[in-house]
Amino acid sequence: MSSHPKPEEPPAQTQQLVLGEDEHIIALRKAWDRTLRTLANKYNKATFKNFLQALQPLSFDGTIIVFGAPSAFAREWSEKKYSQELRGYLEQHLDTTGLQLRFVTASSEVHPLLGEQPLPLQQAASPSAGAPPDRAAFSGIRDGIRPEVMPRRSEPAKESSRIVESNNPFSSELTSSALSDKYTFDNFVVGKSNRLAQAGAMAVAQGLGSTYNPLFLYGSPGLGKTHLMQAIGHYVRATLPHARVAYVSGETFTNHFVMALRDKRTEEFRRAYRNVDVWLVDDIQTIASKEQTKEEFFHTFNTLHQQNKQIVITSDRSPRELRLMDERLRSRFECGLIADISPPELEMRMAILQRKAILENLRIPDDVIAFMASLIQSNIRALEGALIKLMAYASLAKSPITKQLASDVLSSYFVERMPSFAPSPTDYVALRRPDTGSGAGAAVDIILDAAAAHMGVSKEMILNGGSRDKDVALARQICMYLCRELSKTPMSALAVTFGCKNHSAIAHAHSRMRGSLESDPKILAIIAGIRGAIEHSL
Repeated sequence: MSSHPKPEEPPAQTQQLVLGEDEHIIALRKAWDRTLRTLANKYNKATFKNFLQALQPLSFDGTIIVFGAPSAFAREWSEKKYSQELRGYLEQHLDTTGLQLRFVTASSEVHPLLGEQPLPLQQAASPSAGAPPDRAAFSGIRDGIRPEVMPRRSEPAKESSRIVESNNPFSSELTSSALSDKYTFDNFVVGKSNRLAQAGAMAVAQGLGSTYNPLFLYGSPGLGKTHLMQAIGHYVRATLPHARVAYVSGETFTNHFVMALRDKRTEEFRRAYRNVDVWLVDDIQTIASKEQTKEEFFHTFNTLHQQNKQIVITSDRSPRELRLMDERLRSRFECGLIADISPPELEMRMAILQRKAILENLRIPDDVIAFMASLIQSNIRALEGALIKLMAYASLAKSPITKQLASDVLSSYFVERMPSFAPSPTDYVALRRPDTGSGAGAAVDIILDAAAAHMGVSKEMILNGGSRDKDVALARQICMYLCRELSKTPMSALAVTFGCKNHSAIAHAHSRMRGSLESDPKILAIIAGIRGAIEHSL
């Protein structure tokens, strides 16, 4: 900048900055530095480094600030999650309003555009105690090169090390393992049944090797374990392009090991598997009965874990339930985070169907969504398969998607089917036990507790009756219906429990609710939700 004093600017009529090019650089440099210091104390280290600190200011004309992100994923994520917050801090520090932030994907060769010179962030005042960690990561900006943004762990293998293993068939297959484009965090529907697993997976993706290692996800097939595992892989590949991500199933690991033994290439096998940065192993239960494979897996696990390489494992059962697995392997699985994924609750099943319909550009009526979500309670894969079948039938028959069509198409496809939605005689064995004690007994208590919790009314209000509140009256009738369907309690005993003059009130409520199941999706959804809660409590 020139040392000669500049003439005074006339008073600004708006809050837009009125500065020369050099002043814009200095002002933005200071504002961005202060913004980063604030954000460093607000976000965890992995989020701060991978998304906020990784942003590179490219240009500023007084109104528009252009940021370069290290990848398309980081650009979209930063724009979606942080743009409003960044704008607020920058307007505050620049003492202006009306700023516009734009985000572009900038490779390491892209230079900032401020006067064709990199933004000199490192020339800011010496950092104070509140400065963000690892400020040296900005030093590369002086040369117009974005520094590698990596979590605190051993560095991923670079391209040079890949060349050394170019003739290793195991290495090339591992590092090129395909991930499904549909299995990302953005496409994962979160609910009570999978919230811990999703949070653990996201934490692992943002802080490889330093957060939960290993991450062990378990649950029945079709609930989203593979989705979360591959979402971690996508996230890492997008934010850390040099990281080696290996996604294999337990069966693939076994096949590779058998091939290595047969061809006398065990050293190549070990180098390939023990030189990855993120190891994603799906369906580990498949190796439980294979002694030599378990031994090799154990040593591979130990090697990677000691190097702080991230390990993620899925199984159809918890570590303790893997009876054929060695105790030493089970204990290692338990040294990180273990998260189970349960069958989705009603609201989540509806959200999954709605998301799938949006992705397919379909308009599915709400009553059809509620019908399908109540009918299919087992897993997400079955839900999506049912929707695909319904869509195909409607398209081929050139028929609108209605509840009647869904009933016709799906009734022979699933065990849980219309019209009654009542359980079969073998359902709820634990619930349909002989009642003990006076009145309706323990079975009815289970139903009342589940209904009260699901509908947000007290158990006492349901039993007392006489309330003019519509929600309480509905809860009372639904409980009468469920008690009649799911317990062996005589109607005379139910009448005493609910304070009715005789059993005809119970019979009337049962008949009314049975009819409502056929015509009212709201009632259908409520009863399905209570049934689901009862299932989980048994």
